Amino acid sequence: MAIILVIAGFDPTGGAGLQADLKTITVLGEVGLTVATALTVQDTQGVEASYVVEKKIVKQQLDRLFSDFSIDAVKIGMLPNAEMVNFIGERLSQHHLPHIVIDPVIRAKKGFILNKATEALVKLFPLAELIT
Repeated sequence: MAIILVIAGFDPTGGAGLQADLKTITVLGEVGLTVATALTVQDTQGVEASYVVEKKIVKQQLDRLFSDFSIDAVKIGMLPNAEMVNFIGERLSQHHLPHIVIDPVIRAKKGFILNKATEALVKLFPLAELIT
């Protein structure tokens, strides 16, 4: 079984973000790990708010997972700001992971802007094997 790390936002409806990715990974018979970069307040009607998880907490999550698991692939979703984009880029570069997928989340379906770091996000593209 492959171990896949998902770095993304948390959608409480499970329709997107960490929960949706984890469901997909599980159905495919693989092992999913998650690191939350943002928490959204939303329902099926739309996003009301989005809160950035502190970089210190994201670092702690990554440190624990990298020290405990041999990660085969990474899927990157919502990175809410340039600081988070740059931080994730640095961390992934340090670990030389073989398969990185970037699925950039810029705005929710109903138009709520979730990523204020579109220009910074482009800097991650050289790390990616696939960009959706």
